[in-house]
Amino acid sequence: MFRLVMLTVALLLSGCGDSSNTPAISDIKSIKVDVNSSKIYSTDTAQMSAIAYFDTDRSQIDITSAILYDSSNTTIATVTDSGVISGVSGGGVVEIHGWYRGLGDSTTLDVVALKEIQITTDELNISTQSYVQLSSTGSFEDNYTADISSHVSWSIVESPDESNLSLEQNGTLYSGDKNGTITIRATRYDINNTIELYVK
Repeated sequence: MFRLVMLTVALLLSGCGDSSNTPAISDIKSIKVDVNSSKIYSTDTAQMSAIAYFDTDRSQIDITSAILYDSSNTTIATVTDSGVISGVSGGGVVEIHGWYRGLGDSTTLDVVALKEIQITTDELNISTQSYVQLSSTGSFEDNYTADISSHVSWSIVESPDESNLSLEQNGTLYSGDKNGTITIRATRYDINNTIELYVK
């Protein structure tokens, strides 16, 4: 309802000064939905757009925020009410549908699946009470690689007993004050990998 009210207000404002030429919502005869990229990687997002066309003079209005969206396969990609598409674990071609007042249109998007995660750091042997930055590289089904450090979940798998080490979700590790082995895991969807660091 909020979307419909906002669109109505926009239409009324667009016709201020000449109400006889103000198109009514009922005059919308077709819509066109599109996406800002034909291909994304499964860790990325894309943005939908939508245009409504009026039959009388083929004038148009942006209705991106008024559209109802859905994905033909939510294991490949999902789409929010505001038209933000997010890749999911499965790769492939997905259709994104847009609906407005009984009118519909769709567009396709190729989502490339994540295949492997690699974790890197400058030093594997680190001192106590020091900070280390971990990074993560993703390999995708088309052999493209990219830094996905901000797209993974970081976790500590193993650490020295009673150590006060910590790991932030940006990949920053504080080694704590105990010697021993620290095992770190980076996870995205059902794909993960680990790295071992040695505190001495």
